Amino acid sequence: MIALSSVQSLTFTALDMNDPITLQYYTKLIMFQGDGNQETLAFPPSLPPTHRKVVHGLAHQLGLGHVSNGTGEQRQVHIFKNQAGNANGLSPTMSTSIHPLDAQRRQLN
Repeated sequence: MIALSSVQSLTFTALDMNDPITLQYYTKLIMFQGDGNQETLAFPPSLPPTHRKVVHGLAHQLGLGHVSNGTGEQRQVHIFKNQAGNANGLSPTMSTSIHPLDAQRRQLN
């Protein structure tokens, strides 16, 4: 089982780094981070919500950009490398505007 604290304070200490699934995602993100030929990484829509939270937390701690796209069974995590000068972790094409429903939609699920 993947140990998580609240989503807002998701850190390495909140993740069970001895869990084989967490280590698998960590390894995949480290390999992606070091691959100069790959700019984005998309995880499959079959990833359970708890695993998406782990991927988001790991990506954040590694300084990688991360966003979930899609709804329901088609929701998937996309990871991207931050460009120089883009320290906020947002995709260059991702809007930073606030939508009235963002509070509901922003929950990592």
